[in-house]
Amino acid sequence: MKVIKKEMEGMAYFSDSFYKDTFDELDQLLLKSQRSPVYPMVVRKLSLTLIADFFSIVADPSSVLNTPPVDREFDGVEKIKAHLDKHFKQGFAGLEMLADIGNMTVSTMRRQFLRQMGHSAFDYFRDVQMRYAFAQLQNGMQVKQVAHELGFGSSANFSRVFKKTYKILPTEVKSLRK
Repeated sequence: MKVIKKEMEGMAYFSDSFYKDTFDELDQLLLKSQRSPVYPMVVRKLSLTLIADFFSIVADPSSVLNTPPVDREFDGVEKIKAHLDKHFKQGFAGLEMLADIGNMTVSTMRRQFLRQMGHSAFDYFRDVQMRYAFAQLQNGMQVKQVAHELGFGSSANFSRVFKKTYKILPTEVKSLRK
């Protein structure tokens, strides 16, 4: 592992070889696993998120990520998640409405949701939609039906979002069924 000498309050920055070696090792482990083709993509996404969060916290220990949530704000985020989980087929409610549901200001809601969930409320909403879409496609539902049910203007737009999420086209999901 190559370490660059530049330091910031006791933290050394690692060069690209650190990341490359780490991800090469991860790829080797994933190649050995006998699982769905989607599994390695999900593991890589989670790994990148974990590493990015780790370095964000290490780089700025006093960041909002390290402060404990206020109970009211924690409950508010849970209410927002419950709303998004229940109403994901009706489209994204908008930040103001979600903030009202969580009994917070928009800026507090955005900050607290990001801190507690690791991504924005919209990203959470989209993730709920895509998980539902994946399950429906595996069960044999047509792409056009899923896109319509989730409120997408076109199946092409739905396919673009689905491919961005899972790195495969929605039409390829049927071939993953066992």
